[in-house]
Amino acid sequence: MTDLLFYGNTERSHAMRHELPVSIGDPFLLGIIGGRLHIMVSPLESSRIEAVAPDAVYHDLADLGFQELRESGLRMHELDLELVSRAAAAMAVREAVVDPEMPVAVADRLRADGIVLRPDHDAIASRRRVKSREELAGIRRAQVAAEAGLRAAADLLARAVPAGEGLLHDGKPLTAEMVRAELRDACRRRGALAPPDVIVGSLWQGTGHDPGSGPLPADLPIVIDLWPQDSSRGAGRI
Repeated sequence: MTDLLFYGNTERSHAMRHELPVSIGDPFLLGIIGGRLHIMVSPLESSRIEAVAPDAVYHDLADLGFQELRESGLRMHELDLELVSRAAAAMAVREAVVDPEMPVAVADRLRADGIVLRPDHDAIASRRRVKSREELAGIRRAQVAAEAGLRAAADLLARAVPAGEGLLHDGKPLTAEMVRAELRDACRRRGALAPPDVIVGSLWQGTGHDPGSGPLPADLPIVIDLWPQDSSRGAGRI
């Protein structure tokens, strides 16, 4: 059985979020060794992690010597690498497939420790393609929220009337901010949060990926780029 190693946090690493469905902002080492989940865990996160992964093997930062290392005068990036090295040793990993997004400094340290790392995009991506029941439910909730958000935005635009080069709604200029607030509220009410930088504007105005601001133009197509995320387990894309 192939061992796997991941390093990062579950708010940015979709691969790690798939393996551990808990929102964790600080980076940590996660391994699947001999088919069993291993987690380098902070006491601050242990209760939340144990609630979703009770059968995992936990490598507590305290047991790895966090306090000793902190008092040794190491700089934080040096301390983090030493903890990763100790956690990998505790996991008894010798060779592993890794996410190609693993930081270079972490990979260099683990290789210096004698661990063979094999970056493999397809192997990591294939794991995420096999969705859990909870992930599928989250995708469905996010899809329902996206449809509700776009419907709310479309209804608001449909009620607007042209006035010169712009649009009026209830006698006031219709702005990108007004449409964005309406669609974000619709998504929130359906259990999925839309990010603050949802694009609302006309590409014909040359905005590109700019979120858009101010009055919306009349007689031009309005583009809305919306990507709500299921909030039942916090932020994180599936």
